[in-house]
Amino acid sequence: MLDTPFITRTDPVRAAVIRFDIPRAEIVHVMGPGMADVLATVAAQGIGPAGRVYAHHFRMQPERFDVEIGVPVSAPIPPPGARNLTKL
Repeated sequence: MLDTPFITRTDPVRAAVIRFDIPRAEIVHVMGPGMADVLATVAAQGIGPAGRVYAHHFRMQPERFDVEIGVPVSAPIPPPGARNLTKL
């Protein structure tokens, strides 16, 4: 038996993410390295993860996955190539 649906309100959570739109067959080759990349990026910024790694599937079509791999963080992460002025 299904439970009665309900709405839960939560506070926004900042996250570092990598988004992929890939052929379905490649998902097995992308998830592990993608998780490692997002964790390495937050570690390199010195802010570490503030929660568990997650995957958010935007679309799962028969031939493609549109998926985001992310991890909650406690501070903003500058885009690749940007200088982190807070550490100067």
